[in-house]
Amino acid sequence: MYSAWNSYAFGIGCRRHKDKMVLVLGIIGLTGLVLAPIILHDIVGGAGERVATVLSAAVLISAHYRNFRLCRLSDCSHESG
Repeated sequence: MYSAWNSYAFGIGCRRHKDKMVLVLGIIGLTGLVLAPIILHDIVGGAGERVATVLSAAVLISAHYRNFRLCRLSDCSHESG
């Protein structure tokens, strides 16, 4: 569920701000978070899986931060309520 909402948010950010890097970073981060426990655990063990998970989370955070910065630069209003 969370990745579906993230994908949706990154798609909106990419379309609204005309910045494909938000989408690329988001896809890389989400893919890493999904694949690390499924594939890497058996290949590189628990420590390698944790490193890959942390790196993937950092990429995902950078995508969110880039989208946030672009939003603030273009004076978007996404406040709820």
